[in-house]
Amino acid sequence: MLDDYDAALYPSDNYIEDDMVSFLSDFRSLAYSRERNFSVIVTSKKPLNELNPRLNPNSSPWYNHYLFQQLRLFNEPTASRPNTVYSPRITTF
Repeated sequence: MLDDYDAALYPSDNYIEDDMVSFLSDFRSLAYSRERNFSVIVTSKKPLNELNPRLNPNSSPWYNHYLFQQLRLFNEPTASRPNTVYSPRITTF
């Protein structure tokens, strides 16, 4: 699980857009690799399609291998029971 995944999607002095594109490409390659069993859950404050980097019109979006599931905030009774299993409804597309 990668929390605050969107933090990897903002350039800085030491992390330029080319680095970001390379990271996302390598990460996507892991997801599509047939030689490995790779699953990942990422969290982000914003939907991935609203974040950097800019899309290349000649290729698939860098985020198209993720299943998007928007979660609601926990209510007080749920938050006070941290060992309770939370099962969100999965929306199929």
